[in-house]
Amino acid sequence: MMTKIVADSSADLLTLGDLPFASVPLTIHAGDRVFVDDEHCDIDGMIAFLRTYKGKTTTSCPNTECWLKAFGNADTVYCVTISSAMSGTYNAAMLAAKEYMELHPERRVHVFDSLSAGPGCTQMVEKVADCVRKGLSFEDTVAAVTAFRDRANLIFSLASVHNFVANGRVSAAVGAIVGILGIRVIGKAGVKGELVIASKSRGDHKAMQNMLGAMMKLMGLDGKVKTAPASKVQEGIKLLLNAVDQGILDATDGLLDAKTLTAGALTVAALRSKTKYGWAAPGAMTLLWWASKLFGAQSNE
Repeated sequence: MMTKIVADSSADLLTLGDLPFASVPLTIHAGDRVFVDDEHCDIDGMIAFLRTYKGKTTTSCPNTECWLKAFGNADTVYCVTISSAMSGTYNAAMLAAKEYMELHPERRVHVFDSLSAGPGCTQMVEKVADCVRKGLSFEDTVAAVTAFRDRANLIFSLASVHNFVANGRVSAAVGAIVGILGIRVIGKAGVKGELVIASKSRGDHKAMQNMLGAMMKLMGLDGKVKTAPASKVQEGIKLLLNAVDQGILDATDGLLDAKTLTAGALTVAALRSKTKYGWAAPGAMTLLWWASKLFGAQSNE
């Protein structure tokens, strides 16, 4: 009995190691250029092209035939798609599942509408994989993954609204102002999987603060932090950081800790931002400032 996990390319996965897996690519159209989001896609080249492309861009979802091919000959298929509120991918997968089970009445397919995108889809796929590895039944797996989805949340930050401008969803004037002022749009997934704007921030630092605040609110921790004594809050943060520190130390055989790893990542991100936008962009300087603070704190300990 073969069990297979299938997801569209918004999950950003190409393999699940020991488990049969297939990624079904979404497609971006920009003029006469077509970018298929598979293992052959030049991501850096695509981003560079779209950043300077002035025309309208569109996306297309995998059709029923693509999904049927991905299902292969599996006896049980678990399929995860990007939110149905953002794409027709879910509907196409549902049609494929119906046709697959009509052709093979003894086989089973369940299509999960992630009500999310990107990392939300990735986490759902990983949850399915965890259930399969534990040997859960089809019904128990569907119930566990659905429950996981219903308590999950997606929060994101946009450093650019260029694609919205290109698609006509945001005016060019507004897009220019957002870029000049360094405005970061904070968004989240709504209850039906639609993406909604939660807030706007100026600069990366404020955006990170607002995202953290939104996360704490979703977890019901904002009120507890506000009312808890400062010493308790500091103690809790210290325990959390120590736990993360120990986990990274164990994973790297003592070579790295959380501060060093984070500072290094921020430095790399700053240099990439500088290469693309120059030092004048607030993002690069902000990232380097944070990196220097972390490296400085590390050397003083």
